[in-house]
Amino acid sequence: MYEKKFIFQYGLYSSFVGTFIYLLFGTSKVVPMGPTAIVALLINNTIGTRGPAYATLLCFLTGIIQILMSFAGLGIIINFISVPVCSGFTSASAILIITSQVKDLIGVKGGGGNLLKMCRIVLEHIGSISIGDTIMGFACIGTVMLLKAFSTTRIGPKEEELQNVWQKNVNKLIWAIGAFR
Repeated sequence: MYEKKFIFQYGLYSSFVGTFIYLLFGTSKVVPMGPTAIVALLINNTIGTRGPAYATLLCFLTGIIQILMSFAGLGIIINFISVPVCSGFTSASAILIITSQVKDLIGVKGGGGNLLKMCRIVLEHIGSISIGDTIMGFACIGTVMLLKAFSTTRIGPKEEELQNVWQKNVNKLIWAIGAFR
């Protein structure tokens, strides 16, 4: 078995690739990053400690399968899956993704492959949390939430046709700052 030695920069680089490819080939006004996170979580659980070469191969094959399914028009299969099943899968994935991030948010070392292992690791190491990591993590979450709320703030009348040029420009700037969070 290989020791798990992944370079974190590759994960950061690859997080932008999907967005750029979607920019060229996407057909929806909404960028679907949620399914990408779910696929990444499933791939992470599959590769375990097999090393970067295996992870690269698995990601490549997953992408090829998704492209072939797209060309074959297999997206219609989702119409046969009920809304509660899709909702449950999405909610469970969100819980797993959030739980997998909690240990990093509070600065706890270690990892787990499933929900119970992740919760156990956090609870076992709760006394060794990093105050700096925790403060920084919650400050970032608070900043993102404030920027989201800031994007709905408006100067002047709510009706755009009643606003003067200065108010329109300031409102566009406020929206842009909130949208680029």
